[in-house]
Amino acid sequence: MFTMFTDRDGKYQLLALAESGFDPLARTTRFMLTEEAHHMFVGETGVGRVVKRACDLMKQDPNEDARQQGGIDLDTVQKYVNHWYSSSLDLFGGEISTNAADYFASGLKGREHEEQFTDHVALHATYRIPVIDDGRLDRARRPAAERA
Repeated sequence: MFTMFTDRDGKYQLLALAESGFDPLARTTRFMLTEEAHHMFVGETGVGRVVKRACDLMKQDPNEDARQQGGIDLDTVQKYVNHWYSSSLDLFGGEISTNAADYFASGLKGREHEEQFTDHVALHATYRIPVIDDGRLDRARRPAAERA
């Protein structure tokens, strides 16, 4: 579960660093992306194998109890999915982050798949983000980068 979920944040962070204006950092992180892809593959296939085995064992048991057959039951799998998924979401940070904006403004990080910026700093650019305002869902404009 750890590699299934937390390495997604690793990939996200590395993609941002791969767009760095500091070339040695950008080149190093691009290399590390292949390792993160391997970790995510191991996590996905591992969890898939555990779920498939649990289902196969449930078919063999008259009470559909995978534990009685020596396996991991789906309730236990779900418990760990819930734990690692929610824990991993925190790693991505908030939607509005002054830290991320500072890294972007200084050129240490870039935004993967966002070709809308003509300059790497994007001092005048903004983006729209969903926010909750007075109990209602609204969209607000936020600066793409904080001024240094």
